[in-house]
Amino acid sequence: MVDPDYISKATPLFENLRTFLEPVYKLTPKANKVYLEFGCGQFGGYIHFWKNYFKHAYGLDIFDYSKNFESDVKFLHSADALTIPLPDRSVDFIASHSVLEHVIDLPHTLSEMQRVLKVGGVAYLTVSPLFYARRGGHIAGHTTWEHLDPESKWFMGSRTLDERPTVDHLNGLTNSRFLEAIGHHPWRLLKYDVRVETGLELPDFVKDGPISKMDLFTREFRCVAQKVADFDGDDVLVKHNAKNFIISEPS
Repeated sequence: MVDPDYISKATPLFENLRTFLEPVYKLTPKANKVYLEFGCGQFGGYIHFWKNYFKHAYGLDIFDYSKNFESDVKFLHSADALTIPLPDRSVDFIASHSVLEHVIDLPHTLSEMQRVLKVGGVAYLTVSPLFYARRGGHIAGHTTWEHLDPESKWFMGSRTLDERPTVDHLNGLTNSRFLEAIGHHPWRLLKYDVRVETGLELPDFVKDGPISKMDLFTREFRCVAQKVADFDGDDVLVKHNAKNFIISEPS
């Protein structure tokens, strides 16, 4: 069961990634590789594009949407939103769009991605909007930093599930928090773009506050990272021959 409107909205971002990855990742139809969409949502828009490039395609979500997926996509249900129910080093490619700002424990989620990715595997991670952006509170109909207004009931994301049934958690994700978290893993950044909104006038409640203007105007990031090594304790298990990334074997 594929929603056509959902697919049409996913198309531009998919094309952006495909254009970049085809020469880098050597995508070929039905390659003997495994794809995982982390936070696939109700319809899994990316899966319906990428499944043709991979032998196995998995969609994972905190809610059980398995009835919406046909047999060529294997749906995985992670009710605790913390674990990826796949073996170590079993996935070649992970995609996730506008999900990481909702996870309960960002470092843990990235560690799970590190665990299931094969050495040489790639993760495509995007978030839009980031928390300090003008729509970062994910409040329908509100676009001018209202979640940062001390006078607003939405201040700093304070709300109940009854008020916002489709948004159960916001972790305050920013560029710096994301980069700090991925810095704990042996990942090579193949591409990292930030999208900045211009021509916006800051409201008084943030104009002279402690939040940097870069954070306030940065709407999203798009990250393509490659796992280049794996570890067992302090010992390197395997390395990937990634250019410009050097890992020394322990003496």
